[in-house]
Amino acid sequence: MLFIYLFFLSFFVCLNGWWWWWWVACLFFFLFLFSFTC
Repeated sequence: MLFIYLFFLSFFVCLNGWWWWWWVACLFFFLFLFSFTC
């Protein structure tokens, strides 16, 4: 449950990012989470 909360929270933060490096950091973050959970 905590992981799901952190996932949606980080996704919401990523949607509010306006800089390209913010999106790149979020992309690597989600790839890390995906590889860590699978």
